[in-house]
Amino acid sequence: MNIAVISPQLHNSGNTTLSILIALELASRGKKICLSHADKESSSFYSYFNMVNYEDRTSTPSQVVKLIREGELKPSDISDYCKNVAPNLEVFANNSKAFSSDDMEVMVEYMHKSFPHDYIVFDVDVGVYDVYSNKLSKKVVEYSDAVVINLTQSIKQLETFLDRKDKIMNAIGNRPVVVVINKFCEIQSTVKEVAGWMGIKRPNNWLVLRYNPWLVWGTNHGKIIQVFNAMKKGDERLLDIASDVVKIGDAIVKIKTQISKTKAGVAG
Repeated sequence: MNIAVISPQLHNSGNTTLSILIALELASRGKKICLSHADKESSSFYSYFNMVNYEDRTSTPSQVVKLIREGELKPSDISDYCKNVAPNLEVFANNSKAFSSDDMEVMVEYMHKSFPHDYIVFDVDVGVYDVYSNKLSKKVVEYSDAVVINLTQSIKQLETFLDRKDKIMNAIGNRPVVVVINKFCEIQSTVKEVAGWMGIKRPNNWLVLRYNPWLVWGTNHGKIIQVFNAMKKGDERLLDIASDVVKIGDAIVKIKTQISKTKAGVAG
């Protein structure tokens, strides 16, 4: 199942953090996960996971695309070209200027067709309004089985969503959607108010990821995995977001189950 995590806001929406938490949560349930981005180049994963950024001539992103184009890459070997950052979680990321948009397009198509993972989570790092003017992001959304819309409580952002609502929904199509209000704080607004600012009267099954300074600390210091592990161990400083992340994971698993039942029904 492919999941596109996308925000109406291009910067400072917590989109990458949400993508990582979704990937970690699904991996913690014993599923094999690949986490990637929807641009040819991204440094965020290197920072948040504290991955060593070096050029290994035998396993660079450019090398794996070369193998794909030549038809020599087996799905069983793909893990050799990803970085394992946690149990069941691999990251395919590029931080090299030598990797082109065409290269990433080949990679995205191969991910969709051949990656041996239960879930592929894409951090779509362009504003949702611009999905169809960005070739790579458009491709990622088209290949996705579900979309996670990542919102904040910024009224200006939400009013802009309302102005461009038709364009946004056209980009998403009829794919199942999970809506998450990121960095949520009860003092700022309620879920119902956020939906109202977007022109939505009944926000059914909307979820929140509450603001927690320890999560910010984790991303700033390249220790997001340590923070997630502390969440799973019941650290009292993280109980609120631990519950939030579980609910988001449950919503995604529910969508996958529904998709599987629909496919089984069609096949029957």
